[in-house]
Amino acid sequence: MASLMKSVQDPLLKQVIRQVEFSLKPELQESYNQILAAGMTLMYSEDTFPEMDKYLDEIKGPEDVPKIISHGILKLLSVVQNESKQQEPLKAAGPACITLMAQALEFVEKKLNIQVDKQMVDETTTLIKEGIFSLYKITPDVLKQLQQGAAKGQTSPSTGAPPPPAETPQPEHGA
Repeated sequence: MASLMKSVQDPLLKQVIRQVEFSLKPELQESYNQILAAGMTLMYSEDTFPEMDKYLDEIKGPEDVPKIISHGILKLLSVVQNESKQQEPLKAAGPACITLMAQALEFVEKKLNIQVDKQMVDETTTLIKEGIFSLYKITPDVLKQLQQGAAKGQTSPSTGAPPPPAETPQPEHGA
């Protein structure tokens, strides 16, 4: 879904997408593309686009962006998950959400003239990861099992998904 990266102009956000797509495992590519296509359709459809404007109205300054954007992306993931009619978690939810986040952050940057910086990206990424863990009921114990399974090249039978930290870019602190 390299076309999404081309649509994002901000160099920082382009780098986020590049990092996600570079680290994406080949077996997750189809799921990633499907989630992105569904997510982008929902974000920009005539029926749901007004909801994006409602989210933008809640942003009063840069400090509001991570919480509001992460909430919107997680809501979007919930809709995509429900519409997929799959009981197990969408396997590429983590990387797809980060790419959708980059798209949404650029929209905020253009529409509200708020400069997106690395701290904002990192904070929004962290909130999205925490939200995905909550949505899919991934507790610290489940996460440990997932990581141990990933070290052995397995996915967890309890969630059917590889460990999310391996799927999403890790925020760099202090840079």
